Amino acid sequence: MSREVKYYDPTTLVIIGLDRDEESSPLNDERSEWEVDEAMVRNIMVYGIQQPVLVRKEAGSTYVVDGRQRVKAARVAALRQDGSGEFPTKVPCIEVTGDDSRVTGIMISTNEIRQDDDILIKAAKAARLFDMVGDKEEVALAFGRSTKTIDNWAKLLAADPKVHEAIRDGKISAAVGITLSGKSRQDQIVALDQILEGANSPATSNPTPKAKNQSSSSSSSSTTKEHPGIKKGWLRKALKTEAFQALPIEEQETLEWILSGHAPKGHWVDTFAFDADSEIEGS
Repeated sequence: MSREVKYYDPTTLVIIGLDRDEESSPLNDERSEWEVDEAMVRNIMVYGIQQPVLVRKEAGSTYVVDGRQRVKAARVAALRQDGSGEFPTKVPCIEVTGDDSRVTGIMISTNEIRQDDDILIKAAKAARLFDMVGDKEEVALAFGRSTKTIDNWAKLLAADPKVHEAIRDGKISAAVGITLSGKSRQDQIVALDQILEGANSPATSNPTPKAKNQSSSSSSSSTTKEHPGIKKGWLRKALKTEAFQALPIEEQETLEWILSGHAPKGHWVDTFAFDADSEIEGS
């Protein structure tokens, strides 16, 4: 017998690390701090949540085990729908039971064993959906991507089969495949052969290793302690320090963008982010 699916108001579901700080909880997960995915919000507003969220009931509360991003996006979707007089989104949930170790195992495994479609499969699915609906915006919404990404997938799908094969074998990236797709079939093959020959040349595949004493001398000459990187919790505190105030304005704006995702119009980091997004989505 399949487990019963129950529907909840997303605001009643508890996300550890976001709604409550419980460091000892087995449901603590870094994903709770991720920004809400706007594409997911828009998708949920049209299609609802198709994959049930896993929850655990304890002491009168319902905790999210798997599905944090869906719940966060559903909260935003429900708020918008309620404000426009629509029926607010409900979250389909399945309750899981067990001790802390079992629930933690479920939380980890549901995220780690997922296997995403490769780029060519996504492109083929997008093409089939477009044939059915004839609306690129709707296809982009269904995949949670931009229309530019759907265009890039279409270009990739039209590339020569040898380009597809090289992508599947990991010999070239999808971004390279998209670039090659703009050429004639014959030129694609010629350019692909040149890329693969360059990748297999002795100078590329067997680079001369650095001298051992050269590596150690460069390492020993550095007296700067390596920082573990920027986490948002740390950055929120860092932006209140005198060290932050001493930075040039543009550097302050860059750090503020890392935290909030907002930068002044025309700021280099904003331009870089959009250009990078376009390239990443295309691959």
